[in-house]
Amino acid sequence: MKTTKGLLLGLALLCSRIAGAYTSPPTAPASSVNGSYSVSWAAQCSSGCFSQWLEEKVGSGSFVSVSASSPAVYSGRPAGQYTYRLARLLGSYVPPYYMVPYYMTEYSAEVTVSVGAAPPLDPLLSQRNYQYQTRVGDIDYDGRRDLFIQRVSGGVPNNGVLDKVIVQQTATPGQYVLVPPSAAQAATASAWPVSSAQVAVEDINVDGFVDVTVKGVASALAVPGAANLIVFSPGAPFASAPKGMRTVDADLLRFVGNMLDYEVDQNYFVNNAPYVYYFYVYSWSTCGTSYSDPLYANTGCFGFNQVVSGYYQDYSQFSSAAVAIADSSAKAESGQTSPTAAVDAIDRAAEGVLKTTIGGWRMEEALGPTGEHTNADARRAMEVFWSILGIGRASADEVRTVKAPAQVPRVPGAIYVTKRELGTKWTLHVALEDTTPASVYRSISAYDSDPSPFFDGRLISEKGWGADAPALMMTVAEVVRPPSFSSNDAYWLALLAADSRYIDGSLEYDLIPSLGSGGYNCASYTHGILNATGGRAPAIPDSGNFTWLVGWGVPVPASAFN
Repeated sequence: MKTTKGLLLGLALLCSRIAGAYTSPPTAPASSVNGSYSVSWAAQCSSGCFSQWLEEKVGSGSFVSVSASSPAVYSGRPAGQYTYRLARLLGSYVPPYYMVPYYMTEYSAEVTVSVGAAPPLDPLLSQRNYQYQTRVGDIDYDGRRDLFIQRVSGGVPNNGVLDKVIVQQTATPGQYVLVPPSAAQAATASAWPVSSAQVAVEDINVDGFVDVTVKGVASALAVPGAANLIVFSPGAPFASAPKGMRTVDADLLRFVGNMLDYEVDQNYFVNNAPYVYYFYVYSWSTCGTSYSDPLYANTGCFGFNQVVSGYYQDYSQFSSAAVAIADSSAKAESGQTSPTAAVDAIDRAAEGVLKTTIGGWRMEEALGPTGEHTNADARRAMEVFWSILGIGRASADEVRTVKAPAQVPRVPGAIYVTKRELGTKWTLHVALEDTTPASVYRSISAYDSDPSPFFDGRLISEKGWGADAPALMMTVAEVVRPPSFSSNDAYWLALLAADSRYIDGSLEYDLIPSLGSGGYNCASYTHGILNATGGRAPAIPDSGNFTWLVGWGVPVPASAFN
């Protein structure tokens, strides 16, 4: 919304507006294969409106007026992205100048039409192998370095993943604007010298399109202390403008570090928040907040000095969003609030830190058509967890943790214990993962035969389960193989053999195993199969059921794998 007579006049006009009289957007199809479509809109120009018209933006260009009457009909348009909005010229007579109208142009929300067959989009896990290059120069000749980011391998153009963008410095150090380059600008920037800045590829906002984290920005742009950047992909076919940008600042790094620590210790904040002593004295009397000493004045009032002291835990050293997420999760587990309300709060907290929406990826492409992700609450919690892990991997050299291992890419040839848990206790999952498996199976885990969160069924084992996708699992510990095996490949084959000897359903499943209950969960299974084959995970305590890895302290007996 913009004014034509200055800010104050615009405010005056806003105050005179009728509540709810905002411009409704036009109606258009989301896509058209042959470029033939129409854009229509309702007549919304009555009292206080002088005219209305349709505006169009082609690709990443500027909006221009294209039609004053509905519908606008198009035929045979070339492939690309076309964005529309409706504009209304509004006017009002504002005192004391009743004879002079003041005008304002109001715009509706935007709608986009993608023309042509959408270019094929690689699965998300394949997109993580895309390669980018950075170059440095000065696109606007203002004396400040700018950064050119371009995709040099992976995928096809216009598939919705970031292809090229210029990160242009502003007059304020450490602040930038994203410029989708014209053909001429891209040609110029492609000839700049290669920059020292590096790019890490992860889908940070979990929309199904990988984003880029630019590392080494301060050195590349010669701006001391400048934070690294996350540039979000456009997220739509034919779109060239990124969804936005997020600096990898102290708040974001603290949030991710705190969340990773919380993932390995659900009591992390409670156990590590320092206690602060407070002492307060206040006075009151039976006649009010002030009083005269009854020993010297016959006022009829009695005064008291009261001392209040004690201790409270100071959570200010942590990310407030991370603490809020932990609190929401705890309330859901204790029954104080519903899982849906808890995940709503988790979503809001994470998106507030990330400064963009999270979600939209079709998890089924990696996790299959069945599983916990088919539950709406578990799915949203998993999306937030994916986002946190993505930032942790992309910025592992900057994220600081106390208990969690660095979430760097797994080392080839190693075997890991991995896990995820966020939002509710029903999203807990623990597995074994081999980074270079000697078979087609990369993971070993177990699950409940009864998908209902209210009943426990039987313990079922699983090899190569899609839900154990490495990008969705947190590194907990590296497994140490027994001395009798010469390599991790040989030990992995032994683990697979032990898993095949377990009879599915032979043991009861228990979400939270306890001594004597006879039930086990996925953590129990993971610990049990390691014990049965002589392996160890030194970073995880061997006992204690209600520790940060629930069920690990009650391993499945070795006899189950004989």
